[in-house]
Amino acid sequence: MELVQHKSFQRGHSCHVFTENAHKYCIAGVQPNHAKTGISSQTFHFSNKTGISSQTYHFSNMSNHHQDSINDYVEQCEVVMKKVIPHEEVEVLYEAKGRLEFKKMFANGKNVSLYGSFASGVNVHLRIHDDIDFCYSITTVLIRAKSAYKDDGKVVLYFNFPQLGVSVPLLPGDLLLFDAAEPHAISTQCNKRLDVFCVSLYLKSAVVRLHDNTKSLSAFEKRVVEHNNL
Repeated sequence: MELVQHKSFQRGHSCHVFTENAHKYCIAGVQPNHAKTGISSQTFHFSNKTGISSQTYHFSNMSNHHQDSINDYVEQCEVVMKKVIPHEEVEVLYEAKGRLEFKKMFANGKNVSLYGSFASGVNVHLRIHDDIDFCYSITTVLIRAKSAYKDDGKVVLYFNFPQLGVSVPLLPGDLLLFDAAEPHAISTQCNKRLDVFCVSLYLKSAVVRLHDNTKSLSAFEKRVVEHNNL
């Protein structure tokens, strides 16, 4: 994705992503539009309107093979997620999907089942922040050397939850599911001579709720409002 994305995506001061050696922080998938403040339309075409952007420009510019590879990887991560998190939380996801029909990542006409977005970067580290995500987010770390993927491998970076006093060591290939509402941060790589690919999957709450107050309520939503005297 680095080759087709013009410049590193900027998340703002509070969620700033630090990059090294001209690498970029890249995103793909559906994103909430920003009706007021906006995001540079020269780089990311989902600004100055309500609703949800179906796709970021650079993902569409990738080859079909690379798009399919990313989608397949996201689907495999979803399989793990649905086996690990409580069953009732999986049910909430599918109920929201059925009721709201929110947009999800897609490639060549094929959708993944739940996650909306994919973020990646080489040798990135993040300051402490939290996110408004609808479900468990996923972070994984990858490196090029296949021989490093083993149970007794070396830690490549740490995923930190400062308020909990928890620091999770991550080995190549580890998959971490976490509540993004809990303040978190990603450390620099433990070995500066090693390139570490950090990949995250997430589903923004704004994407699930369609991010558009101009839309009329459905019959089901009207019943919910009436039942709860909202």
